Amino acid sequence: MHRDSTTQKRTSFRRTRLRFLRTARGVCAGLALVTCTAAAPATAIAQDKAAEAATLFETASKAFEKNDFTAAASAFDKAYRLMPHGATIFNAGLAWEAAGEKARAADAYLEALTFGGLNDTQTTDASKKLKQLEKALGRVEMRSPVPARVSVLHLQYANTPLRAHLPFGMHIVRVDYASGATRYYPVQSSADPLLVELRPDGGEATSEAASKTTAPRPSSSKLFTQKTLGWISLGGAAAFSGAAIILGLQGWSARDEFVESGSTNQDAHDRAVSYRTWANVSWVGAGLLGATGGALLWTAPPSKAAPPKTGDGPPLRVTCGLGPGTVSLFGAF
Repeated sequence: MHRDSTTQKRTSFRRTRLRFLRTARGVCAGLALVTCTAAAPATAIAQDKAAEAATLFETASKAFEKNDFTAAASAFDKAYRLMPHGATIFNAGLAWEAAGEKARAADAYLEALTFGGLNDTQTTDASKKLKQLEKALGRVEMRSPVPARVSVLHLQYANTPLRAHLPFGMHIVRVDYASGATRYYPVQSSADPLLVELRPDGGEATSEAASKTTAPRPSSSKLFTQKTLGWISLGGAAAFSGAAIILGLQGWSARDEFVESGSTNQDAHDRAVSYRTWANVSWVGAGLLGATGGALLWTAPPSKAAPPKTGDGPPLRVTCGLGPGTVSLFGAF
């Protein structure tokens, strides 16, 4: 099955290869004519970009044939940035998907459909693949009134505005503003498209559903379960901490007994080593349970929120922010 899928991907991007190269060479030839007649430096730069894009496309195609899908996808991405073409970024999506980078693949398919230029078969394939990938990925759009760069998972210093896919769940997004300020925002990715309006002035980022449909509020049973698990985890962390302290004291006692025997009591030595080992294990367990419990309680929705409005009312809105010394999370329904 995997081999058949890879073969289909190879066939798909081969169909666009000659088309892209003919386009790139045509652009190079046309720009060369303009350069000779008008001697325009800007045109010469554009000609160089078209030639470089064609070279990158060839490099990506060869890498794909060698099953080096990550290298192929990166080269297709670079070629697209130099000379945007729907078929190029579509091929990048095929390569990213073959490499197991589902979020990057979804981003590429969405960009290909948005940019256009695909034939009917490619459009159908991109739509189907995107729909399949979005069963486990949320679509997030971020905007900022001033230049800003976003970093989260596969996105590193991506310029706003941007659209990207993130796995379902909570993610901490780093935003570097042109002023030099850096802020962190929690973003909840889900099946519903999300629009995030960044606030560089220190205010909370505003998040709302990109569509008019309001996301269903978690049921009280699910809310109770998450909070209950959070408190249970914290209780377990406290129990592990107590056990670690007791084991540590027992270890010190056995060590003192070993020292008092002139380092000849093998039984005391073995007990000291055993107690110390289990004390360390208990401290690790306490740390893991404490972190898990804190995360569950922090991400749990408020238990006394008003019921969601229906009809033509405003969509679910959440404001959140994480700055130096402050954490805030508010909801409006």
